Amino acid sequence: MDSPSKNTRSQARSTGTSTQSLPIIQSPPRKRKAVKDSDDDLAVWEKTDEQIIEEAKRKWTSPVYNHYIVSLRRNYQPDGTTPRSLTFVFTCRFENDGIERTYRHTAQTRPRMKTGNGTSNLAKAAKACDEQRGQCSGDDTSVGTQQTLHQSVSTYTPARHRAIVALRCAVNHRPFEMVRDKLYVEEVKLLRPGTKLVSPGTVSTDVKRIYNGCSIMVRDYFRLQVVGAIHLAVDGWTAPIASSYLGIVVIWYANGRIYRAILEFIRFGLAQRLHTICMDNATNCDTTASELGKLIPTFRGQLARTRCFPHILNLIAKLFDDLTHLFSEKEVPLVHQVVPMMEELEHSLERVRDAEYMPKVIRIAAIASLLVLGKYYALTDDTDVYRIAIVMCPDKKLAWFEKSEDWREEDRKEVGEIVRRRWKESYEQSVSASSAARPERGPVAKRRRVQSEFSSGRLNDSSDEEDGGDKDELEAYLSAPPVSKKEIKGAGGVLKWWESMRTTRPRLAQMALDFLTAPASAVDAERAFSAGRLQVNHLQHAMSSQTFKAKVALGSWYGTPLLPDIKEPTRILAEAMSRQKDKGKEKDLLEDDDIVEIV
Repeated sequence: MDSPSKNTRSQARSTGTSTQSLPIIQSPPRKRKAVKDSDDDLAVWEKTDEQIIEEAKRKWTSPVYNHYIVSLRRNYQPDGTTPRSLTFVFTCRFENDGIERTYRHTAQTRPRMKTGNGTSNLAKAAKACDEQRGQCSGDDTSVGTQQTLHQSVSTYTPARHRAIVALRCAVNHRPFEMVRDKLYVEEVKLLRPGTKLVSPGTVSTDVKRIYNGCSIMVRDYFRLQVVGAIHLAVDGWTAPIASSYLGIVVIWYANGRIYRAILEFIRFGLAQRLHTICMDNATNCDTTASELGKLIPTFRGQLARTRCFPHILNLIAKLFDDLTHLFSEKEVPLVHQVVPMMEELEHSLERVRDAEYMPKVIRIAAIASLLVLGKYYALTDDTDVYRIAIVMCPDKKLAWFEKSEDWREEDRKEVGEIVRRRWKESYEQSVSASSAARPERGPVAKRRRVQSEFSSGRLNDSSDEEDGGDKDELEAYLSAPPVSKKEIKGAGGVLKWWESMRTTRPRLAQMALDFLTAPASAVDAERAFSAGRLQVNHLQHAMSSQTFKAKVALGSWYGTPLLPDIKEPTRILAEAMSRQKDKGKEKDLLEDDDIVEIV
């Protein structure tokens, strides 16, 4: 039988605990550093008031200090210049709250070196103040308020608390029943005694209320703030609540980065802005792309359908672990990386196939992999997205095709024709120049941000000269040599490089961003619904379809421009609570008829 270590037995004896009462072997305790006695007042005199107060608060364990606003008074010798001592001043934070009462306690002072004395007097004064205000604080006089290190006060509100609980369930895949967790209840009691916790049904209702309320904000965000294309990653999924879902992840570019969120894109008015759709390689996905082209006139069907590259890699071989991980990362897989990666993979497999020193079984596997790769490589010709995206990479352009031995001369010529045709069809006239609209005198009007063909409206520009005269943006870009990788890296990547080009080449920059932000993987949709499975407990089967949808969507919105913080959910719940208070009742369930339809 293993015995506890000597250090463990020593610890048990020092704490008065018998080793027989411990069913486990404990690790030896770490020795703590000796606590340093406080420096005298003159030693800390050069520090700011805030720093001195913060250092003192770290040693104040009593909650009574939260009742007071703490300030610092510096005392000098009779000459008025020589430092003498420091004194803390404790002022009641409720002194000027406008409530009439018979008792008001004046500010109390304590020498900095003797704050350990007189805490009971602070507690008595705080208790009397709380009783006058009708507060039953018990041992905690900070009910409703919390003093931060910077002397600001954050007031608790039930709406904000409920918003936090609802978003925690949605974002972190927590069950609604978490509010009944005994340890969670104890935690809330410890931090703020007297707090009323809502029921799991109310949390479910709050999630749907927030989803419904924020949906309007989300719709307006895409209408007014997003000017570029919208991409989709789509996958099917069967939920454990006997419902089947089509997982749709919307991908867009804004503020210098790519965002992803689960969204019913048609209800939010994004159908006409759909640029590409990424799905796996099943044949029914080809049908989906073709049918979408019929239903949405602006969508180009198979020409705008990209394939999930990780699925292709998975079919080729399980050996290429690094490549698979590359295209499974959240921020990495973009469509312009696919064809160069396929070429590199093809050349690697050819080297394995031709290596006579390799075992025959490996060379045969390489041949089989080349057949699969060739099949899907050929399918990239069904869409122009891949080739245009490569040309719009400033370090590649058309020169990449010219240097590659895998491309025939007629193929290279076709790439240039495809890029120029798409430019003329969709982007060349996206900003109309009108010399008649330009004033004869005065400064040239500042250029407004250009919108792409996928925007909800077009913007007119009144300047020919700002656009570089009659010189075509695309031809100027193609005729210039490729940009160095160092310059692109210095700009923050290819997307931010093009973002910086908006002022000089606005239409071309928008075209580049529309294509370069297209996803090369449907992993986003699969990841979303892998997490979606966590939203429903394995023992839970009663969650409604609407609740599940709201919970999954909110979890993906939070932290993006769609739902950047907790302010809007707090406002929504505060309004709902106010309406319920006027009606004199609290509803724990939200009927399906209350679901907001986005049109």
